[in-house]
Amino acid sequence: LYPIKEDIPVMLIDEALPYQGEE
Repeated sequence: LYPIKEDIPVMLIDEALPYQGEE
């Protein structure tokens, strides 16, 4: 997995892989 940077929107990551954030 790649580190979440401010440049990369969380929405984009959420679609790419199951990211535990909203849940």
